[in-house]
Amino acid sequence: MPWSASCGWYNMGLIDDTVTFLSFSGAGRRQLTGCSVENPQFLAYFADSFDQAWGTLEPLDAYVTRHSATRHTGGAEGV
Repeated sequence: MPWSASCGWYNMGLIDDTVTFLSFSGAGRRQLTGCSVENPQFLAYFADSFDQAWGTLEPLDAYVTRHSATRHTGGAEGV
């Protein structure tokens, strides 16, 4: 889905309400580093950030319907 929220984004994984994985890409294609933190309060911050960002997106069923209709009419978005 296109990202249209006006907030920064993180590459993260949230596991079992306690473990947060964060990854950061560098200048090159193969420069990736990251860390993990096992702390429920730390995870809660990122879970809240994710929930707020996700809440601003178009509902999935509306997105699928719009793109399915475009594909059937031959529009550029359906290509």
